[in-house]
Amino acid sequence: MSRRTGDSSLLPWPARLVMATLCVVAPLALVEVGLRYATGPFFPEGSPFEDFRWMAFDPVLGWRNIPGFRDEALGEAGFSINSLGFRGPEIERSSGRGTRRIALLGDSGTFGVRRTQNGDWVPVTSYPRYLARRLAREGIAGVELVNAGVVGYSTSHGLRQLAIQILPLEPDVVAFRFGANDVTPSWDPSRRALEPDSRLARALLYRLHDGRLFRLALTAWMRVDGIHPEPHSVPWVSNERHRRNLERMVELTRASGAQPLFLDYPVGPPAPGSAVIALRIRRGLPELEDIQRAVALELGVQRVDTAAGFEALPTPFERDDNVHPSDEGMQWIADRLFERLMELGWLGREDA
Repeated sequence: MSRRTGDSSLLPWPARLVMATLCVVAPLALVEVGLRYATGPFFPEGSPFEDFRWMAFDPVLGWRNIPGFRDEALGEAGFSINSLGFRGPEIERSSGRGTRRIALLGDSGTFGVRRTQNGDWVPVTSYPRYLARRLAREGIAGVELVNAGVVGYSTSHGLRQLAIQILPLEPDVVAFRFGANDVTPSWDPSRRALEPDSRLARALLYRLHDGRLFRLALTAWMRVDGIHPEPHSVPWVSNERHRRNLERMVELTRASGAQPLFLDYPVGPPAPGSAVIALRIRRGLPELEDIQRAVALELGVQRVDTAAGFEALPTPFERDDNVHPSDEGMQWIADRLFERLMELGWLGREDA
């Protein structure tokens, strides 16, 4: 009896393995291409926050700024999000020759917002913007600032943002200012963006983060009932995780050839009748500040101390707000940051 031609069982096992792999990979690749063609960057979620119309949910980062968003009616004239998702003017993915790029990561205190008397959140002049003005005033050219602040971000969100969005921009300095959100209760624990402990899982996360199928699978996992803590039952970041996040930020930043820099996070006394959240931040931040100092000492990371003299300012914070700096407070932070960068020689010149 003759054997049928084309019988795959007659092929050597490596060839059969390749064929089986192609049978699985090829359909998935076609689905991925179709999804990329048919969907936007926030697939499968695109609903913006009610109070922060310039942000949208994201299955990998938790949420992020909407690239290209602009609405001058929101506050400071010219407020915009550039095409890479950062507040401010457009920047190239690679900095120009001779240009020093400084990325400033943080939460709403870095992005720059304030709450109006009627309860609305509006953008205000940020300390990265005040720093840019100081650089211009001092005649220091060739320094590009990236305001990577995102409202509500914790160190866990910042760590994912660092690996996915910041390091590909090849910064020379990466400054971190986090704290207030780490100690507050998470309104959606599935969006805590905790970095996987497994090296393999981390590698897959950072390699596949923009894949539509991966984002779809991650969203499905986030929506499974019973595997995540209940809302408001846990903080966004535990103290132990806070330390680990800082250590990983330093590790990744240095591995890229950039310099890490920590900023402290002073807060004021809660106003009479303040919400419980303000009291929790006031109580929880000192321990995080101790952790940051310890990590900085152990790993030799430079810090910027803005707390000294901060509360002595006439109006360091906004009215009835012990977390978000006023214009005066933002200016103070920018000046202390400028002075420290000058001392370290990280602005491209040693002389003040």
